[in-house]
Amino acid sequence: MHALHNTHSPVATEFRRWVYKYVFTLAYGNPGQKKKMVSTLCKVDKLFLEAFMKLVPNNLSCLYLVDTTMREEGKKVLKFGRSKNVKERFYKHSSVFGQKTKLDTVIFVPSDRLSEAEKRLKSTIRESDRFSLEKQKELIHLDAEGYKAIRAIMQTIADKYNDSMAIQSEVHAREMTDQEHEYKLRIKDLERMIDVLEERIQNAVADEKAEAAALLVKLTKQKGKVNVLRQKLKSNKENMELRHYLDLTKLTATIKDKDLQLVDRARVIADLQARIHELEKNRRCR
Repeated sequence: MHALHNTHSPVATEFRRWVYKYVFTLAYGNPGQKKKMVSTLCKVDKLFLEAFMKLVPNNLSCLYLVDTTMREEGKKVLKFGRSKNVKERFYKHSSVFGQKTKLDTVIFVPSDRLSEAEKRLKSTIRESDRFSLEKQKELIHLDAEGYKAIRAIMQTIADKYNDSMAIQSEVHAREMTDQEHEYKLRIKDLERMIDVLEERIQNAVADEKAEAAALLVKLTKQKGKVNVLRQKLKSNKENMELRHYLDLTKLTATIKDKDLQLVDRARVIADLQARIHELEKNRRCR
């Protein structure tokens, strides 16, 4: 505790705040406080893009929003468009804009309504938001408010064409990366604290044996906290991947059913047309 309260470096100050907020809550907080703390620690840490590319089928049609990771006057430069093979299209954009390109938002639309949905999206984009870059088309640059607006529009389109069953496969890459970075910083700060404690133990003189013993207990607790954080990070990633897999599986089944219904409807129409033709032929023969 002496080291916790008497070190004044920026790292130590940030670590001290973290201890007050999380460690003390974990040790002494009531059930409500602990539940609130866990909800904060358990934000999404898995880059959904990685799981998405493994699980989504190749033949799903969609509208998408890709973050090129370029910034122009503080605004995000985004690529929008449509595709019937989202994985292939995303990899093409990655080859153009670089490996740091991120799939920001994707909404699934029945294949026979895809063109119509894209027109709806284009009609909402202001000319002032268009961005020119060599031969690239369908680029926009948006500030924070514009970004919120385009995502709200895509949600509306998703609800319209998927009967409110759309999945917003959103990848807030920077937010997720920052969250993972936050865990790593906490672990690093704890490890630094451990190094300080270990050094103090090693340098303790005979009359400080009692204090050294207390420091050893604290050192053991700090190591335990590091292990808990690492386990939470691993568990959160696994749970996020499973949840998105189940959501994608459900949506895939829904879209497949709609496509089958379209095929059945086309077959019935063809049969009726053939029957009408046959009746007209018989009538003329009479």
